[in-house]
Amino acid sequence: MVKPVLIIHGGARGGFPTKAMTPVFRDAMKEIVTSGYEILLSGGSAVEAVTEVTKLLEDNPIFNAGRGSKIQSDGKIRMSAALMDGVTSRFSGV
Repeated sequence: MVKPVLIIHGGARGGFPTKAMTPVFRDAMKEIVTSGYEILLSGGSAVEAVTEVTKLLEDNPIFNAGRGSKIQSDGKIRMSAALMDGVTSRFSGV
């Protein structure tokens, strides 16, 4: 059996977190990726794992996605998302 792989990132925050915040970011990332990995190990699909991990990242205000989106230089927030299922080749985006 091939071991599943799951890679995530917490977004571009305009630089690395401060030394004091590094453990907070690391712990949050570890908790989120573990949640997705557990879905894969329990027989869930990659789409299910990615959807859950994305939801957790977007719901966590320390990351700059969803609720914590980065305000752009013109004062506006622009968000986009896409998901492709490699098995069915189905794609969606917003």
